[in-house]
Amino acid sequence: MRRRGRKKLPAVILDGLEECGLLVCQAPAVPFAAPGGDRESGLADYAFSPELGVVMAARTRPALAVTCELEKVPGRYPRLYALGDEQEPVRAVIQEAPEGTPPGDFPHLHTAGSLAWFYRYDLISKPSAADFLARWALLRSQRHPCSPRLITLLRRDHDSLLTVRTIAVRTDDGKTARIGPAGTGGDQYEQADLTSIMSGLLSPQQ
Repeated sequence: MRRRGRKKLPAVILDGLEECGLLVCQAPAVPFAAPGGDRESGLADYAFSPELGVVMAARTRPALAVTCELEKVPGRYPRLYALGDEQEPVRAVIQEAPEGTPPGDFPHLHTAGSLAWFYRYDLISKPSAADFLARWALLRSQRHPCSPRLITLLRRDHDSLLTVRTIAVRTDDGKTARIGPAGTGGDQYEQADLTSIMSGLLSPQQ
């Protein structure tokens, strides 16, 4: 993308978020307004809507995070971010899922790179998050059938997220799965078993 386009694109994105009601235009002096001192002059300051505020809190300071990916297969994959406090680190979960470009003519998106990636965010419960992870683990890739699905738990340590555990899940039929390195055999787990395992993954005390 050309330099001029890079300077204009943030304004286009902010305008779109404002039209959706996710950003609220505020005067710069309004408390809790999103900082705007580093933006191009002429752009207004914004405050987050409650919905966007929850997503931003989860994305920037999650108690726990879970990433999903196919081993050695680059791509955009779902992620989970836990919201909570010291007494109950996982009170709710923000689910991040990649989505395609919305319908319509958006010529600036063709050269925007990662700035043109769209994601959907849903606020879900811990049981729903465990169920999602189990179902995702049982999806069998047609293009990469030998690549296990990796589910990684990360925990906040001050200002960093540190890897706690990675689970490698392999399935041949999409109904049962093995956990562990290839060729190790082991027990077969059905969806209910995997849901229980994922629920434990989301339980910091375990």
